[in-house]
Amino acid sequence: MNSMTTFPHSQVLLSPSVASLYWSDGAFEAPKKITWCELYALINTQLWRRMVMRVQDGHLDTLVLAGLFRIVKNTSSQKVTMQRKSLQLDCDLMPTWSWVTTSYLPDFMMQSFQGSLVWRFRRILEFSVGEILKDLDKQGFTTLEIPVKAAKSRLYDGVDASSAKTVLLDIGDVANQWAIDQFSKQFGFLEQGIKQGSRSLYKHLWHFIDKEKLSIYLQIYQCSLSQVSFKTIHKFSRIVVDVQRFKEQALWLPWLSVLPIKVRERLNQPNLFSYEFLLSNLPDEVSKGAVRKINRQPRRIQVLLIEANMWTPQELALVDALDGYPTLIKAKILSEIKERKEFGELRLSIGDCQRVQRVVFRWAQYFSSMIGQVKVRKQREQWQRALNQFGDVLSWVIRSNGVVHKNQKWYALVQQHEKWVEQLNRDDQTRDTELDALSWESAEWDRATMKNGKVEIEEITQGAKLRLEGSEMEHCVWSYLSDCLKQRYRVFSLRTPEERVTLGLYMDPVTLKCSYDQLRGPNNDIASRSMQQLAKRLIKQINSEGR
Repeated sequence: MNSMTTFPHSQVLLSPSVASLYWSDGAFEAPKKITWCELYALINTQLWRRMVMRVQDGHLDTLVLAGLFRIVKNTSSQKVTMQRKSLQLDCDLMPTWSWVTTSYLPDFMMQSFQGSLVWRFRRILEFSVGEILKDLDKQGFTTLEIPVKAAKSRLYDGVDASSAKTVLLDIGDVANQWAIDQFSKQFGFLEQGIKQGSRSLYKHLWHFIDKEKLSIYLQIYQCSLSQVSFKTIHKFSRIVVDVQRFKEQALWLPWLSVLPIKVRERLNQPNLFSYEFLLSNLPDEVSKGAVRKINRQPRRIQVLLIEANMWTPQELALVDALDGYPTLIKAKILSEIKERKEFGELRLSIGDCQRVQRVVFRWAQYFSSMIGQVKVRKQREQWQRALNQFGDVLSWVIRSNGVVHKNQKWYALVQQHEKWVEQLNRDDQTRDTELDALSWESAEWDRATMKNGKVEIEEITQGAKLRLEGSEMEHCVWSYLSDCLKQRYRVFSLRTPEERVTLGLYMDPVTLKCSYDQLRGPNNDIASRSMQQLAKRLIKQINSEGR
């Protein structure tokens, strides 16, 4: 061959002997490579198997994660930064390790109920190893030589067919993924250490969090620690500078959660806590009076109204109707309305608002005698019955578009709800009766041939019997009613003194041939072998009749 023939790398792996000839002719510069054994030995010097380690480094308080990444807190300035290990190699592959700043943030939750955080530690290791490979790339290393066990392709004549012991991967995503897979294989042996590291992490992580800023964040978003990540809190801490200012304006904090995202990224504006700034970033229907009224409510009610976007005059009138009730009861009523609104059942148009208002007014008036007399915690069952009545009547008003008259009493609304439920039950009963009366044509098969003194075979061709079969056998055969009516499915009941099973068959709409679907006993138990043999004979018999 006068010139070298190029083969796809995925098909041909050049042996070291051939590769050396390829690079020795001087026409090409051999790529600078590092072997996996060399890289693995270098990383092994960094204690990456220890998931969490607290280290004091002079004036720096550090939390080292997986040996290659650390959270750093300057004890003088209290500033928290992220650092990773960087690798520099000289011509003799002698390493120089150093810590360099990085923008990567771990996403550990501030509270976790998981016993092990394997995948989160794996992500940190994946990032750190990827950055080390980037360091090598900047130093001129282009390939990672890894060992392989696969034999070379023998499809080409004149090519060395001996087994290839190594292959070269371009340093990048492919090499990074391969390297991470090798490290991940060891995580099974490190399970106990990872669990201990998970517990140790939350023991030390709090020392790298600004607790005052965390408190401000929780007041804004009203969430639990298990819903907040270290990454989120660290970003928030960089946005909030004047902590004292936010603490003094605690009444305004829940409003920040509904501001546009771009505005929430700029929380150091001088007029942040002002009506002018707030109203300019909220929907037009929010007025200054609405903000004042919501801010006068207990914190639990204030947060609920803001989260539910319940700030129109019609919606705030509901709060007035519940005046005097315990905060917990107010929150229950408003939460019920909020959930209906979120699920789309309640759109709170003018008509909806009026009906909901009247329901709330009538309920609040009827149960007002309980205020101060019935304790919320000691007599919660009594309050729960009252709340259940409210939910029932509200369901009737929303689902049936019920009319609530201006002077209607609460007892009358409860009666209308009960009549509505009775009507629903009657409608269901009528519909069930109609379905039970349905029937369909049976299959053609030679009953004499299948006759057996111990076995009773009955094809179910009526809705009532299909419902009864599903009820007695406690399985879902009733759900096939529609397919049975369309002659797409057939159901048989097979009985012996010792066993009862239900056989379901699919019907091909073109060939009209049956095929096996299921054969189940009570509670979907597996049928006996004798019943399975009987079912096969029945299918064969039905198909032999041509239907």
